[in-house]
Amino acid sequence: MPITDHKNYSFSFSMIDIKKIDPSPYQHRKYFDEESLRELGASILRDGLIEPVIVRPQKNGRFQL
Repeated sequence: MPITDHKNYSFSFSMIDIKKIDPSPYQHRKYFDEESLRELGASILRDGLIEPVIVRPQKNGRFQL
């Protein structure tokens, strides 16, 4: 669902330990091609991220994709 009313949302940028990020239970893809993941990893190492990763805070101090 697109966010159309920004008054009720807060946005910020932070560096988060990757160990504190959990996958979303709403992720519809359950299989990820290993070769595609390797290519994505190599691209990120070479070029960096094109867009920031968006996560939401959880009550337990962790974050969810």
